[in-house]
Amino acid sequence: MTDRKWAPLRLMPSRTISRTFEFSGRSSRTELFVYLVLTSLFLWLLFWAFDWLLPQDSGVWLLYLAIDAVVSLPLVSLLFRRAQDAGFSGWLSLPGVLLWIVSIYDGLINRPMTSWDAWGMPWTLIGLASIIWVVILSLLPPPLGENRFGPDPRLA
Repeated sequence: MTDRKWAPLRLMPSRTISRTFEFSGRSSRTELFVYLVLTSLFLWLLFWAFDWLLPQDSGVWLLYLAIDAVVSLPLVSLLFRRAQDAGFSGWLSLPGVLLWIVSIYDGLINRPMTSWDAWGMPWTLIGLASIIWVVILSLLPPPLGENRFGPDPRLA
């Protein structure tokens, strides 16, 4: 395998971050999944280190919330562009993303459910449904070539 073949994969996270507030155009499935895998690994390692180094009652969950919000910002526009890559309006990705964010933050505020929680359980189900919605939109194959949202990112 040549180094040139993997060069675009190394550049994807920086390109995704630089396009944080850009909602026009298209993004490939590869760009989405590279960003998701790298940020998930980063957050997992960082939060594991925080849990190991800091006491549980230190209010570290506020730091979790802040870091998660910063890392999630590029994801919103990336999912928007990914829906456009599949040929749909990017607005179709936003309900799933917003419900996902609300359910995550509700879970942080109302932390562990030790018994049936009339408020927490619906948010958990809404969060699960929104994740499924985002996954479906993310996995849809794009049409070959250019569409109304721009050129094919796989050919760029």
